[in-house]
Amino acid sequence: MPEAKVTSNGQITSPKSVRLRLKIEEGDTLRFDVRSDGTVALKARKRPVASLFGLLSGKTKLRGIGVREMDPATNSAR
Repeated sequence: MPEAKVTSNGQITSPKSVRLRLKIEEGDTLRFDVRSDGTVALKARKRPVASLFGLLSGKTKLRGIGVREMDPATNSAR
């Protein structure tokens, strides 16, 4: 079973075998789910939300609409 030591700053280095198995890469965020029985589930979040900025730019033709265009649509939904 892989192990890691805690530094004086409370930091750990995850073992390479764990990083490979979970496909954890530099910049990924790890979440620790501490359970009442003392076990911990580790979850890797692959992308920070900020990385999604600009994801759709140039791929779709988005067009803003005004309030006058919204009114008929919202009224017909009622």
